[in-house]
Amino acid sequence: MKNMIVVSVIWAITSFSFYQILFKLKSLPGDVFVNSSISSIANAAGHFISVFIYKWLAVKKSMIFNFALMLLGSLPLLMQFWHNETYTATIVPICVLLCTFGAAS
Repeated sequence: MKNMIVVSVIWAITSFSFYQILFKLKSLPGDVFVNSSISSIANAAGHFISVFIYKWLAVKKSMIFNFALMLLGSLPLLMQFWHNETYTATIVPICVLLCTFGAAS
């Protein structure tokens, strides 16, 4: 019963994070096409590289690693420091990449 609850919570967090990234993609600063392209590339790479991450770290550590990537990418997006053009042109696509990669793998 405990394992089922843990897996359900992990599934809910991952699903919510993944769909929230896709939903908010249009409202993030910067070019929506660049953000969408980076999200798609990170999604495909996350699915491909996740096989190697699971073999390298095992299941429990790989889930912690993927959640850490999602957290690392989402914190700057949640803080929303959109004050300069360099931030919106470089940091936002990197955050989208980390969030999508962590959610996809």
